[in-house]
Amino acid sequence: HQATYDWIDGSAGTQLALGVEQDSGVIPLPFSVAWYGTTQTELTIGSNGILCFVAANCGIGVSYFTDGIPSPTGPNGIIACYASYFDSTISGTIHYSTVGVAPSRTFLVEWDAVAHYEDYSGATNTFQAQLREDGSVRCMLQHVVADPNGSRPVGVGVESISGDVGVQFAFAPGGIAADDLAIAFDPPT
Repeated sequence: HQATYDWIDGSAGTQLALGVEQDSGVIPLPFSVAWYGTTQTELTIGSNGILCFVAANCGIGVSYFTDGIPSPTGPNGIIACYASYFDSTISGTIHYSTVGVAPSRTFLVEWDAVAHYEDYSGATNTFQAQLREDGSVRCMLQHVVADPNGSRPVGVGVESISGDVGVQFAFAPGGIAADDLAIAFDPPT
């Protein structure tokens, strides 16, 4: 559901050097998260705009988005705030950090001015995933543009570890365009 827009500057966080269809490797979370009946203590950050509690295929995850969210086809156990096909070697950076104090901390991942794959037009996307200590997720879409290719889907949603349960906010071939849009996902049980 839509939420109050609350952008947190993540540019001072740890920068990831990710290319096309790459992931960060496993990153320990600063707190445990209840996620669809499981407890998660780590995740992987994908260059294509997703966070994965299951590391397999996180980097190339968007290639699997053909059925929307949820889908038993991997990657599973995801947070997709604006999952598309990005190339931060053309433009942009990806950072992560933790803000706040217990029990109200937020693990923040920011994709800042990243370009769609093979898009040299100068159009970029800036968005962030906010994973809160209570298990809720906020997706902040500061500025996102449709993929000029037009055929690559964009997914926005969350999914269980097995991929059989989830909540989809959007699944759109070619993507969506938005400014200052906030999307909230309540703690999944």
